[in-house]
Amino acid sequence: YQRRVRGFSKFRSLQCSFVFLIPLLIERISQQKSSDQKKTTVLKKPMETNQINPSKMVSFAKQLGHNEQKIRDKALLLVEDFLRSKGEIKLPALDLLKLWKALYYCLWMTDKPIIQIDLATKLSKLIHIYKESPKLAYRFISYFWRIMVREWNLLDGFRLDKFYSLMRFVIRESLQYGKDRKWDKISWQSFSNVMKDEILDPKKTKNRGIVIHVLDIFWEEVEKVHDGWLGELSSELIMKFIGPFLRYLAQVEQEEDIEIVKSFFVKFLDRLLRKHSSKLKQSNSPIPEKVVSLIEQISTKLFDIASSKVGVLDENRDYIYDLRKTYDSAFRGLSKETKKRKLSTDEDESCLLYTSDAADDLLC
Repeated sequence: YQRRVRGFSKFRSLQCSFVFLIPLLIERISQQKSSDQKKTTVLKKPMETNQINPSKMVSFAKQLGHNEQKIRDKALLLVEDFLRSKGEIKLPALDLLKLWKALYYCLWMTDKPIIQIDLATKLSKLIHIYKESPKLAYRFISYFWRIMVREWNLLDGFRLDKFYSLMRFVIRESLQYGKDRKWDKISWQSFSNVMKDEILDPKKTKNRGIVIHVLDIFWEEVEKVHDGWLGELSSELIMKFIGPFLRYLAQVEQEEDIEIVKSFFVKFLDRLLRKHSSKLKQSNSPIPEKVVSLIEQISTKLFDIASSKVGVLDENRDYIYDLRKTYDSAFRGLSKETKKRKLSTDEDESCLLYTSDAADDLLC
């Protein structure tokens, strides 16, 4: 009995000691939590000024993808004001992707062709917000093409036409932006990077429909932006335009894509010859030397690419050599015609001189 009493008393004393220790333990735990919170607050980075507030991005997305057109129009105006307020600040890549995804679904939800075209033109003209910074302007447009490549296979046949028109307008405004800046070095490099990395990237196999559409409309849009584009643009700039397409032709792997790009170059040659042959029939004047020299430059460039050891696939060399033959034969034919026309004009001038001298003798 005494042993039991002693054991119970020991247990009771221990229990009392634990009761007194509990508040101390709670205080200790709370101190530890507060110190951990301080550490985490120190480790957390403050939100950068160039980032879009997540709640703002969610509201943009909800309003741009809304069923009612009025709400979508107001949201688009808010996006324009927001981009103008940021000015020349470089927005993060993730925010630009989210923004273009929301704008993509804004067009997705739009019905009626006239409203669709109006919205597509507004979206394409967002590039002109960055008037003073071509790098930021073309960077902004590059994320549009990334979203298009991602979402291309998810498009149904009913919505293809409005996104085809959007891509056309984006190409047009991208060219217009470069023209406004007189195609300085920075604007040209930025435009070329968008073409090479986002549209004509041979590693991207999911965007064949986008590539085909861009190949079909490219020279049409160049002509619309640059009125009388061959007279206004230098042959050097035209060769720069052709550069990304030549790179794609040299490095693309699938045979169907090679044939598509090859037909693009054949159509371009046909466009050059048709445009100037109609003028020559009316005026009976020789073909401009600029056209002949441009065809010669493209022919030599094709030969250089096909014969180079680096930067071209072996399977593509034969296609490039065949394309070079068509350009070379066109160049030789044009050079022969120009020589004949020069000889005929020289003969006519000599005849006129002879007749004028004879008339002077008769008058005397």
